[in-house]
Amino acid sequence: MLSIIIPAYNEQGNIPRIDTELTPVLDSLNQSYEILIINDGSNDKTEQEARELKNKNVILINHPKNRGLGYAVRTGIKQAKGDKIITYEADFTWAPHYITQLLETQEKEDADCVIGSHFHKQGKLEGHSNFTPRIFMSKTVNKMYQLLLGKKIYSTSSLFRAYKSRHLKKLNLTSNGFSINAEILAKLALNKKKITEVPVILTKRIYGKSKISIPKAVLNHLSILSKTFYWRFFSGK
Repeated sequence: MLSIIIPAYNEQGNIPRIDTELTPVLDSLNQSYEILIINDGSNDKTEQEARELKNKNVILINHPKNRGLGYAVRTGIKQAKGDKIITYEADFTWAPHYITQLLETQEKEDADCVIGSHFHKQGKLEGHSNFTPRIFMSKTVNKMYQLLLGKKIYSTSSLFRAYKSRHLKKLNLTSNGFSINAEILAKLALNKKKITEVPVILTKRIYGKSKISIPKAVLNHLSILSKTFYWRFFSGK
């Protein structure tokens, strides 16, 4: 079974796209799947829109209050029943058809983690400036993680990934914010799991607003970087 984890905070405009854009791709895979929508304390109509979806494989999990992207991802990992897990953005900034490419690459290369990478040499940013604070921060932390992990990974903070569930569930994850993606990657890399990337196009969201706080994200990444340094050089993990 395949588990799709979708953290959602105030994404009422995007949730209906699960029926119209995501479901056709998943149905074409000819395998059983579940879609876990983690409604992270939304104060709009995200929950209502999720309950009105026609796809019967949708499982709605509600957080009473907003706990952050990382907490929502961790909730999804705990609840996922599939042997493969896809983490996917509720804003649909990565086209659903890339899911097929991630899974095919995972199967072909027997990879433990496949990243949909817009910073890959063949990837692309569409509708985004390379000089926005968010893009600048992402590129900077990517370089720092590359140096620290000794691996040339283009996108360390991308949520769009395919995992082998058994490895993901064994990780002791603690991040509540956007740095959850870097934490997962660091711990998989330090445990010598196979990580690969496929180029994708990151587009601009159509509905709603980005939830990322640059100052908070920077602090979270600094925390993960310092912990990664400790894990690699002192803990032996």
